[in-house]
Amino acid sequence: MMYKKQIFVGLVVGLLCFAGCGSEDGSRGRLNLYITDAPIDDAEIKSAFIAINSVELKGENGWKTIKSFDRPLAIDLLRLQHGQSMLILEQYVDAGKYSALRLNLNAQEPESGLIKSPGCNMVKESGVQQTLFATSENQNKSIDFPFVMPDNGIASYTLDFDLRKSILPSTTKELFLNPSIRIVDNATAATIAGSFSMEESPVGVVIYAYKQGGYNATENSRSENQPAFNQATSSVKLKQDGTFVLGFLPPASYDLVFTRKDSDGELASVMGTYKNVSLSPKEVEQLNIRLSDLEN
Repeated sequence: MMYKKQIFVGLVVGLLCFAGCGSEDGSRGRLNLYITDAPIDDAEIKSAFIAINSVELKGENGWKTIKSFDRPLAIDLLRLQHGQSMLILEQYVDAGKYSALRLNLNAQEPESGLIKSPGCNMVKESGVQQTLFATSENQNKSIDFPFVMPDNGIASYTLDFDLRKSILPSTTKELFLNPSIRIVDNATAATIAGSFSMEESPVGVVIYAYKQGGYNATENSRSENQPAFNQATSSVKLKQDGTFVLGFLPPASYDLVFTRKDSDGELASVMGTYKNVSLSPKEVEQLNIRLSDLEN
């Protein structure tokens, strides 16, 4: 009987240690990381894949790998639009302050004959695949990520991987990847869900969300190192049914810039701006916008 009691006590102590141990003082919390995307300009692109080897966090004691995938995690970013996201990580980490995050991408380096699979690439409607090259630095790009993991708490964040901003302009036919990622706290993230009415077909309409007053005409043109509409917080293509969702927005006031792209993804016209959409934490703002509501 005493032997059975000892076994029971040992099991209880073991379970308590499993639940609470992990750092020296036993303080841990659960980090949930999701990923989403904004659209790419090229209308001929059917899929856009990135592949992640590992995820690192920078805490008070420096960098630490919190997740290494047995096989690179391949994600088609173009399937994660209109408020859709994908859970990529659910991991217990030490409680405390963190300042940065780093994704290690399984991308092919320029002028390297080493082909990585699964890797980072785009697939056109014709089925042609094009590699997204990345330098060693851009394969391990650090992203500012200041947050506090509470003891025994849960922290959930979404990585908005903006592929449109991430593909560098090139004088060659090769495509180069320089990840542009913003991180949003799911506890406060807001959403704009709307419809847009116009007499013409909605094909080619792209909506850019700017912090209030942040848009001006100089944003319409790309520069040597930046795409057009570079200061937009997020963007979305209008669906065939005239609806759209801009998700994972920090609470703020936004101006929505409505544009039309041609079949090559180039800017055809700026249709106008719908101004001063105010978002509170966790708010879902429903909008029904007509072409006549836009300001020039």
